[in-house]
Amino acid sequence: ILFYGGRLGQSVVDGLYVQTLHPELVFAGQDVTRLDAAAAESGQNPGPRADAVMSYDEKNRMVYLFGGTDADGTTKNDLWVFSRDLGTWVQLSDGSGDEAPPAALAAGLSQSPIDGSLVVVAGGLAEGQTASVWRWVNEQWQAERVPQGG
Repeated sequence: ILFYGGRLGQSVVDGLYVQTLHPELVFAGQDVTRLDAAAAESGQNPGPRADAVMSYDEKNRMVYLFGGTDADGTTKNDLWVFSRDLGTWVQLSDGSGDEAPPAALAAGLSQSPIDGSLVVVAGGLAEGQTASVWRWVNEQWQAERVPQGG
């Protein structure tokens, strides 16, 4: 299982970790390994955050991370990728501008099996906002039309 950061008591922490599961499905804290320690030392990583969503591209050994809440409680809408081969994070989108998914407390992130693009479903939005679907294609966000009621 791959996971990023999270909450530790009152603190929000950073780091990309892999947790080895045992046949008994018992959590064994000693089997947690940080994958991005070198990137964290350089300061080039998403920083402390909780509630981010991730998707793993097994073929290319890339981990994509979208959004989450930072240590100040700000809900983010940025997009990062971590290369398991290089051990580095790269920010793909800082989430600024009108052409980006809204910051959301509840989101989903998946990779399309058809074209490999990333798809974000943003929900849990501020009052007055509606859920939306966005696709990351050719290094830019594209809003997708969602049929009424669907």
